[in-house]
Amino acid sequence: RQHSYVYDFRPGISAYQLNDEMENRLRRAGYLIVYRCQGSECGEIDGWRVFMGKYVSGIECSQYYVLARRVRSDAAQQLIQIYANDIGRSPRLIAHTYEAEVLVDVSGRELGKGNVEIPFGIDSAELTLGGREALRRFVAQLVKSGIVGVESIEVAGYTDAQGTAARNEQLSSQRAEAIAQWLRGEEMLTGITIATRVGGVAMDPQNAKSVTTSPYRKAEIKVVRASEKEADKVVAK
Repeated sequence: RQHSYVYDFRPGISAYQLNDEMENRLRRAGYLIVYRCQGSECGEIDGWRVFMGKYVSGIECSQYYVLARRVRSDAAQQLIQIYANDIGRSPRLIAHTYEAEVLVDVSGRELGKGNVEIPFGIDSAELTLGGREALRRFVAQLVKSGIVGVESIEVAGYTDAQGTAARNEQLSSQRAEAIAQWLRGEEMLTGITIATRVGGVAMDPQNAKSVTTSPYRKAEIKVVRASEKEADKVVAK
């Protein structure tokens, strides 16, 4: 289950004070702070304006991000993301909460140049909570490294050797589309083309023996920048 909340606070409270208070409340509620960032570590101010509102203050020192996690007594696991920044003279906080009976701890594997790999479960094209978090980190890193100049994002779906050729092709397409739809819903990526393709089906029969993980149950995300395409043209000449 996923929920999102937006809170605007009265003038006189800074984003720093708000973030500090939220971290303290999360600790008192039994959450473990998994990751935090501040200022330019959290990405470019332009990306925050798209995400939180065009009136975000023009200085990067006022942006804060926190990721926290806890396990309840009934073994259900919860994640919460906190974004805080100043909107004019008033701080705004955006919170995303996630809850599941089993939180699949899957993190995307970086492939270099901002590209990333997102794993999936057996015969599934459904994004796990871990997969969604990996996608959020991908977008945050993309904004931090400079979203200007990104021409398109290509998503390729893959499968392992289990199933028929027809089913594997269908599953590859579904995995790519699941990620593409998630990315298209991110306001910070507005205006960037999100393309999908069937990446391929594993031919190694040994992969069919795995019942937990496989390097082929995945989708790969590739960032295409205009500067790279120009460089390719020069090489081609």
